[in-house]
Amino acid sequence: MRRRFALGASILLLTLAAGPAVAQLTLFDSPGSNASAIGRVADGATNTVFTVDASTGAVVRVSGDAVRLTSGSASSPTITIVCGNSNACRDDDVRVVIVAGAPSGGRASIVSFSVSNLSGTTYNSGSAPPEGASLDFLLNPLGRSSITSFRLGLRVSVPTTGATGLSTLPWTVTVSHF
Repeated sequence: MRRRFALGASILLLTLAAGPAVAQLTLFDSPGSNASAIGRVADGATNTVFTVDASTGAVVRVSGDAVRLTSGSASSPTITIVCGNSNACRDDDVRVVIVAGAPSGGRASIVSFSVSNLSGTTYNSGSAPPEGASLDFLLNPLGRSSITSFRLGLRVSVPTTGATGLSTLPWTVTVSHF
């Protein structure tokens, strides 16, 4: 039995007030909301977990016995944050929260997230947050009229339920000045 699992994203656009000026943070994901996919998977006798590496997009089975039939890497999503020309962009840290949504179709689900390849700023803590079921971390101020980005890695669980079809695995990324 073959299954195809696509990973989708829900991206929220937030405009937040910061004193008398309005600081605008805009989010983009690339390459599109359904572009990152682990591909076709042959059913296994046990639950299986695959990891999509945040840096490379490499897909690796970390447990279970399902077999990935699609060769090569997946497209690891790039999350881009654009900050406007306000003082908040220059002065305020940026809080990033990433959570999994309810999967639709199929049967796969996101177990955890990781981030890597941050450019345009630095982590407030000095390093990337540890992998987790959800992520909540701070970036140092982005600067006026600036762009920063990072890559998103995923751990995906594929239980042996006999269900077939395309699984869309949504997640939400929100950003705010902190």
